[in-house]
Amino acid sequence: MLSVEELSQECKKVNMTALLSRDDERNSECAIKLCKYMHETGKILYFSLRNSISNFKNKDPELPMEIDDTAGIDIEMLELKVHNSTICLGGVVIDYLLLMSSHSVSRTRQAEIEDIVSRLKKLSYEINVPILVMIPLSKYAPIDYPIMQEMNQYGDIKDMFDLIVYVNDLQYDNPFHILQEEKNYEM
Repeated sequence: MLSVEELSQECKKVNMTALLSRDDERNSECAIKLCKYMHETGKILYFSLRNSISNFKNKDPELPMEIDDTAGIDIEMLELKVHNSTICLGGVVIDYLLLMSSHSVSRTRQAEIEDIVSRLKKLSYEINVPILVMIPLSKYAPIDYPIMQEMNQYGDIKDMFDLIVYVNDLQYDNPFHILQEEKNYEM
């Protein structure tokens, strides 16, 4: 298990990290803590598809990030906003993946998610900053159900992430558990 500080150092080394949790609020809370440690090279651009800006300001008015709370943002608009951002970026956070859409013609939701993740990966290389993508897991899965197998419901996306981290809801001091780590760091 890793602490927030340890995981933030790992996230800075890679292009794309998936943060998985069975508790959406806990996942967002952990992502915000990570942002506090990741912003050393610039501000974090945080796309909050679940919460409004006022919810963030109530939790922590000193957040080192610019928050975009556009509901139902699609990948095309997100790419445009990132490329047109006037802040010095230290990272990008998407809270959370399943609320995004794409204008590409996809026959299934899995194919659409694969397209979104692929484009996020390409974006991470273009802007040369880490991207953190939050992905929800089922609250109702059996406790021994393999997490990596559960990710298959979103399509073939596991290999697009350099780092896949599970937020253990029962561990509060060191809640992060690395499930998959790509050793070919590109950044």
